[in-house]
Amino acid sequence: MPTPPAENLTEWIDSLDPALREAAWGYLHGLMKPFPPTGSLSNREHDLRDKLLARSKTLPTDALVPRPVIAMVTVFLMVVAHGFAGPFLAAMVLLLGFLLGYSSYSQEIYRRAGNENTTKTLVKGFLADALCQVYRTRTEHTYCDAVRELCPRQAGKEGVISADLRREQMTQLNALLDSGRRLDAVRAEIANVLATASVETLRAEADALRQRQEQSSDPGTRSAFAQSLALCEERLRRAESLDSLTERIEAEQELVYQAFRAAQSSIASLRVSPAAAGIDAATGTTAVAGVAETIGRQTRAVEAAVQELGIRY
Repeated sequence: MPTPPAENLTEWIDSLDPALREAAWGYLHGLMKPFPPTGSLSNREHDLRDKLLARSKTLPTDALVPRPVIAMVTVFLMVVAHGFAGPFLAAMVLLLGFLLGYSSYSQEIYRRAGNENTTKTLVKGFLADALCQVYRTRTEHTYCDAVRELCPRQAGKEGVISADLRREQMTQLNALLDSGRRLDAVRAEIANVLATASVETLRAEADALRQRQEQSSDPGTRSAFAQSLALCEERLRRAESLDSLTERIEAEQELVYQAFRAAQSSIASLRVSPAAAGIDAATGTTAVAGVAETIGRQTRAVEAAVQELGIRY
């Protein structure tokens, strides 16, 4: 399989969501450790680790002889040589030990530099596969599936996915991910609020207060119940507003999901033709661009509505 141009792969990696990119880096480096928790790895992760380890065999090897060993042997031979053959042979042994130590040091420096560069290049090639293992939410899952289609895995793919189209698509997908995460955060906070006081619970509480107010004959007691009922009804109105917002957020989350899937399908269809992928041949744009902009506006509107209800997230 031909290797993709390094600059295209680097650009794709740099345009990934930073949090997911760092999680993927950490995941791959963890797999390359000598003794990872292999018992907890899935078959797919085992296969990925085997590929990483197979490729890592190309890294430069360690120094042949550790420098402390060279130093100890050199000192011992100098003492022996000086005792049996005089200072000249001892000096020759010292020179030989110095040359061996310098050679070992040079090899170690080369190994470290080679390991850093080669490991970085090695891990880059598996970053797309690692994305499948580090997502945490449905939104991140669909994002990872979509951006993996844009990964320049081979040089021949550049004929159908240009660098400009890849940049545009990555920008749109990142915008969708940002909106999706914000919607997730708002929905989670609303769920926390409603968990302590749901609409059904507040309705039952209001009915109970209303009944107790009606049954009371004491004016002071009725007044206190009336005030309690007013506060409870205010909480109920707020909970009902949040409940309706939840339905709206769910609809917009589904739109984000479908937009990611549409982008993934369009990019995959490029292997057939731009028309089949739903891409405008003149502009190179897709319907996902409009969806990303719409979702961004709707997300900001939802956040504003939540803040008006006095909820922070």
